[in-house]
Amino acid sequence: MYTVPTADVTKFLTSSFIPVRRIAEAPAGGADTALTNQWSVQGNAVDGAIYNMKITNAGTGYTSAPTVTISGNGSSATATATVSGGAITGITMTNVGTGYRHATVTITGGSGSNGAVRPVIGPIGGFGKDPTNDLRAHYVTVNTVFTGDESGTIPDSNDFRQIAVVKNPIEKANESATISATNSMVVGNFYKILTKGNTTDANFATAGSTSGNPVVGEIFKALVTTISGSSTGTIAQVAEASAYNTCKSVTIPASLASTYVADFAFEGHTGGTVGAKGIVVEYNNTSGVLHYIQNETTGFGTFTTSHLTRATGSSGAGNQISAVAAPLINHHQGDVMFVENRTATTRGTGQVETIRLVIAF
Repeated sequence: MYTVPTADVTKFLTSSFIPVRRIAEAPAGGADTALTNQWSVQGNAVDGAIYNMKITNAGTGYTSAPTVTISGNGSSATATATVSGGAITGITMTNVGTGYRHATVTITGGSGSNGAVRPVIGPIGGFGKDPTNDLRAHYVTVNTVFTGDESGTIPDSNDFRQIAVVKNPIEKANESATISATNSMVVGNFYKILTKGNTTDANFATAGSTSGNPVVGEIFKALVTTISGSSTGTIAQVAEASAYNTCKSVTIPASLASTYVADFAFEGHTGGTVGAKGIVVEYNNTSGVLHYIQNETTGFGTFTTSHLTRATGSSGAGNQISAVAAPLINHHQGDVMFVENRTATTRGTGQVETIRLVIAF
C-alpha cells in the first residue's frame, strides 16, 4: 500500500511509527524508486471510485445471478453478483467508476428476493492520492541534527536539558520595522503584523496578506520587496535561518577562558554597585563574546557598557564590557507548540546530536 523512501527510513522510522507523506511535485531524476512509484500512484488515483461492495443481506431463493444496478452522482461503475445455495455470496466490481460521493445499489432478477448490498466508495481524490489520509496519519515527527556549533551559531560548550518546538519565532534584528513604501522585505520570507496603524488591506495585498483586513498577529509571505503606500503599522520578520543563538551576550577582553567557563556566575558593576547578574552559557576566547542566561536567582538586570564584570559576590575590579547584544530571536514572541524536559545532554565541538520528536494531534 505504501513504500517508505530510504531517506525517510533513516530519519523517521521507529519501532512504533512509519513516515508517510504526500508528494507535491514530480521527483527529480534519479530519485528513490519509492518516490517515483508513489508519484505514479498519486497521478493515477481514481476520485470517487467504488472498489468494493458490502453484502448487508444475502437474500433467499436465487437460482441465478441477479442484476446489480448502481446509481448515484458518479458514473460508469458496474458489478456482477455470485450466488450459491439460493443466496448472494459475492459481488465483483467490473468497473470501479469515478466521481461518486454517494451511491445506491439495487439487486433485481435471479428469481430471489431481499438481497441488499452497500457500496464502499473511495476517498475524495482516490486511494493513493494522499497517503497521509489513507493511512490516517495523525502524528508529526520532527528530526533535527545539530553538528558542533553549527558554524558558530549555537553553543557547543554546554549541556542542554530542554527541547521545544516554537511556531513563528521573530528575529530580533527585524522586530518593529515600520511599514512604508521604502521598507525592504525579502521575497519568499514570512512576516508578522505587529501593529496595524492606518494600514489598509490594499497595502498588505501586494505583499501577500490573505486576510479581508490586516489583522495584528497575522503571518504573511512577502511576494514583493515593499508594501505600497505609507502607513504607521509595524511588521517583524519570522525566523528563516536554520539555527539561532537565543542568548543575550556581552563582549569583554578575550583570552579569559579559564575564568568564564560554562555555568560561571558573574555580575556587572559600576564602582562596586551591582547592576546585573548572569550565568555563562558560552565564552569565545578569541572574540571575547560571552553568551549568558538569567533566571529568578540572578534577576533580570540589564548589562551596559559602563559595567565591569567579575565573579558574583567577589570584590575584584573585573573586566570592562565593550558591547552588549540582544539575542538573535526575540524572547516571548512565537507560540510554544511543544516542550520536553530531559536529562542533561553534553555537547562538544566535534559532536553530532540527532533530536527526534513524535507529536500527536
